Amino acid sequence: LTDVVRTARDIGATVFVDYLNEAGLTDQLKSPGEAITLFAPTNAAFARLSPAD
Repeated sequence: LTDVVRTARDIGATVFVDYLNEAGLTDQLKSPGEAITLFAPTNAAFARLSPAD
């Protein structure tokens, strides 16, 4: 198993990964082999947000 950050990047959730990096959370989620379920918006969902959101 790869870590959840790499998996998110591999499936194309790059905007979400960018926000994880910005928030300083990537190190906490980089535990290979640890079972984590994560629901993340797609890049298209982020694109539909207005700046006020």
